[in-house]
Amino acid sequence: MVDASTWADEKRPMRRDTAPWHYVDIPIGSFGYSAARDCPGDDCVVGQIERDKRTIGDKSLAAPVRAAALRFLIYFVGDVHQPLHASNNNDRGGNEVHVILGGRQTNLHAVWDAAVVRAIGSDPADVAHELEAQITPSERSAWGTGTAADWANDSFRVAGREIYGKLRGSGGTDAPVILPADYAQQESGTAKIQIEKAGVRLAWVLNAALR
Repeated sequence: MVDASTWADEKRPMRRDTAPWHYVDIPIGSFGYSAARDCPGDDCVVGQIERDKRTIGDKSLAAPVRAAALRFLIYFVGDVHQPLHASNNNDRGGNEVHVILGGRQTNLHAVWDAAVVRAIGSDPADVAHELEAQITPSERSAWGTGTAADWANDSFRVAGREIYGKLRGSGGTDAPVILPADYAQQESGTAKIQIEKAGVRLAWVLNAALR
C-alpha cells in the first residue's frame, strides 16, 4: 500500500487526462462543493474517488482494472484531505501565492504538500504508528462515513479557517508573503488530523467495497 500510494503521481506525466483528478477547486467564500460548478463531468478528485470505489468493488471487472483503481483510490483519498487540494482562492489552490519560509522561496501549496507534513516527524513509520494510536474510537466512528463530496467540503472548511483565514486578500501574489519561521510546526497539528481522517476513511471505503 505504501508503494501504491505514489503511483498516481508517477503515472501523471504519461496520463495527462488524470491531472484534474488530483484536486477540486471549491471557491473560498462559497457555501461549499457544487458538482456542476466544481466538478463538471465528474472530472475532479471527488468524481474520481467515487468511480474508483465502484470499480474496486465490481468483481466482474478484470483484476488489472480493479488494481489500477485501487492504486488511484489510495492516492486520491489522501489528496482530498490536503486542504489546498479542495479549495481555491483565485490562486490555483495556493500555487500562485508566493511565500518565503525559513529563508527559502516557494509557494503556499508546496508548503502544505511538504513542509507542514515533514514537521510532523521524519520517520514515516513512526509517524504512522503515532497517528494511529491517537485516533479515538469516537473519532473513528465519526470519520468513517460520508462521501467524497463530504470529505472535500471538510477539507474546504479547514482551508478557509486554517490557511486563507490567516492571509489577506485573494489571488496570487507578486511579492512573496513571509511566513513565520515556525509556520510548518504551527500547522502540523492540522495536518495530523487530516492524515488521520484520510486513513480512517480509506479503511472504511476499502472494507465496504471489498467485503
